[in-house]
Amino acid sequence: MKIPDFPGLKEWKVAWPDRVQHSKTYRKADGFKDQNVLLIGAGVSAMDIGREISSVAKNVYQSVRGSAFDIPIQLLGPTVQRVAEISSFSLPTQNQANPGPIMLKDGRVLENIDRVILCTGYHHTLPFLSQFHGNSIPVQEADDRILVTDGTQVHNLHKDIFYIPDPTLAFVGIPYYTATFTFFEYQAIAVAAVFSGKAWLPSEEEMRRVYAEKVGRKGYGRGFHSLKDEDLMYVEEIRAWLNGCAEVTGRPKVEGYGERWWRGLEERKVRMEKLLGL
Repeated sequence: MKIPDFPGLKEWKVAWPDRVQHSKTYRKADGFKDQNVLLIGAGVSAMDIGREISSVAKNVYQSVRGSAFDIPIQLLGPTVQRVAEISSFSLPTQNQANPGPIMLKDGRVLENIDRVILCTGYHHTLPFLSQFHGNSIPVQEADDRILVTDGTQVHNLHKDIFYIPDPTLAFVGIPYYTATFTFFEYQAIAVAAVFSGKAWLPSEEEMRRVYAEKVGRKGYGRGFHSLKDEDLMYVEEIRAWLNGCAEVTGRPKVEGYGERWWRGLEERKVRMEKLLGL
């Protein structure tokens, strides 16, 4: 889990442990009936939780930083109020029964907040591969074998899948801003093809070159695995590689997204434009 370091948040959590939670522990809306709830974050978790609890909560606020990746407020429902980024949580006093105000960076103050849900994302962590962790190493200083540093990305992967020093280790599902499950299916096809000998990877030198090019283009950190507006091109690159191998082996080629998928994509686009008033 990724926990923001807002002044006073840790003290709130200590004083009222049941009032502060991460979206990871959210299960259902019933426990938020008639409460004032503050969601912190602007991603899918905030959207899903906001839509669910807004029908039972008294008030729902969503605090965001105002980045280009914020999910439009219209998707959270008509009763959710978007507010500015958190400045600080008021420090609790001894034996204080209820939390105090929360200060926002635009000067607004939120009073009587019953629950805070941190919809602030997750860190990459591989505790079962601790030998490839370097938690104290800055993300920019990862060597050519490490997988995880500060948790914002997974290092040394070819196409966000194959561990370059030893491609018998592979990952499916790391990129985000994709068509999720249909996208992950193509990654799984690639892994199955390589592991079964039906496809082969470039040389380690070439994989290093491709990886370095991506680092130069996207930089290090959370944005490294974002495929916003790039996921279709990524799938076509995977298909082109696998189908090049298929031409050599004489095996069936990997097909692209079908007519039903494209139709669904267009219908979703129309729904989104209507919802956002575009």
